[in-house]
Formats: sequence, structure tokens, C-alpha cells
Amino acid sequence: MHACTPLPDAPSARPPRAHISPPPRTTLTPILFLWPARAFADYLAEAAHNAGDVLQECTALQNMGTSLVMMSLHVEALRCYEKALGLAPSAQAKGDVLECLVWVHSERGDAGSAIEAVRRLRDLHEEADPPDMEALCSDDLQEGSLFAQVREFGEARKAFESAHAIAKSSMGSHPNRAKWQC
Repeated sequence: MHACTPLPDAPSARPPRAHISPPPRTTLTPILFLWPARAFADYLAEAAHNAGDVLQECTALQNMGTSLVMMSLHVEALRCYEKALGLAPSAQAKGDVLECLVWVHSERGDAGSAIEAVRRLRDLHEEADPPDMEALCSDDLQEGSLFAQVREFGEARKAFESAHAIAKSSMGSHPNRAKWQC
């Protein structure tokens, strides 16, 4: 029989598909669908660790942390991200992990820790040679937003003004410079 030829209908003990109802949606349904992703990321992290591939282990820990955040397991996600940050072999990898830390702290409603992570990210962008002005501007905007969330409007204003100053100074002769001029 050719591989593409359909098989003849065989009697089945299963009821027809139309009679099978989907599982009820509960608060656990998203966790059940994400759990294999977490298990796979855990497996990849262990395999990368055993192989001595630090970058791959860092990436797998980030992926596992992301799966955990999506399952609302924030404390476990923080552990993954902190471990990934300790392993990050490059400034780019550290920046990626710090962005994840900002996200998980924001998800937890911990603006103070999110601001601290943004400041660590900003320090990383300032240390780049040359400094990444676009990223610095984005860091200031994010920091300003976080300060506004906790109603520290003075600090928020400083951060937004810093972002505006960076944007104005780094635009140079860019055609869109007129948008930034006040």
C-alpha cells in the first residue's frame, strides 16, 4: 500500500470526535499548556551546563524563566533570571537578562526592584563603547514610567527630562530632529 493511500475505516471503540468535549477552562489550563515548555527549557539548561555551553545555558534559563512568569510563578522565574545573569558571558546577554528582570519585577508589582534592574541595565548601556544612546533613552523612559506608577512624580519627571535630552542630543542632523525640538 502506498504511504499516501488512506487506510480503510476500521471499527473503533472510541466515540466519534463530535461527542468529545474539550477540557473545562480553569485557572490551571494555561499552566498545563506551558508546563512542557518549562520542562524542555530545564532539560536544555541542564544539557548546556553538562556540555559547558554557558551562552546556551543562559538562554535556556531565560526561556525557563519566561515560561515560569507566564505561569505566574514569579519567585521561581526570578531564580532563573538571577542564575542566567550570573552566567551571562557578554554585555548583550546581560542586557537581555536584565530586561527580563525588569519585566518579572513589574509583573510582581515590585516597582522598586524593577527600577533597580532598569538602573543596572542603564549602567550596562553607559559602559558600552560608544554608549548606546537609544538604549539609554529607552532606559530613562522605562524608569520614568516606573516612578510614575509608584507616584514618585519628581523622580519620574527627572527621568523623562533625561530621556528627552538624550533624544535631542543624539538625533544630530537626522531628518526627524524637528519632531524633538521644543
